[in-house]
Amino acid sequence: MKTIFHGTFKVSQPYTAGHGGLDIVGIDSHDIISPVAGTVKSSTIIPKSSGDITWEWGNYVRVDDAEGNKHYFCHMASRAVSVGQRVEIGTKLGVMGNTGLSFGAHCHFEVRTKNNVRTNPASFLGIPNTEAVYRWDKTSK
Repeated sequence: MKTIFHGTFKVSQPYTAGHGGLDIVGIDSHDIISPVAGTVKSSTIIPKSSGDITWEWGNYVRVDDAEGNKHYFCHMASRAVSVGQRVEIGTKLGVMGNTGLSFGAHCHFEVRTKNNVRTNPASFLGIPNTEAVYRWDKTSK
């Protein structure tokens, strides 16, 4: 299993055709960590006034892995990385928050292919795509 939080976390909303990611709440830790090695391509907040739909993500970070897959971490209270930075598995990306279009502190986590096609992030993490509580003890390679 891979994770975006140390310790215990809860999937509060699964991935569906209408919800392109997993909403995950860190229970033991609010620090969001990278489940992949890669390069930070975005670390920003887009204001609602911009007219860009990504304002809904609030503070967010995007990490691209070596295969070109894009990993999005949204609604952060704060970001801990900058564009161009190289991250490893376990690097702190930011802190779980409630920014953008959010109804409570969590991380909206999306995975997209290099062709920008959304994929099921639960499969990527190695967990069922259901609302449940999970415990991470060690990152799988």
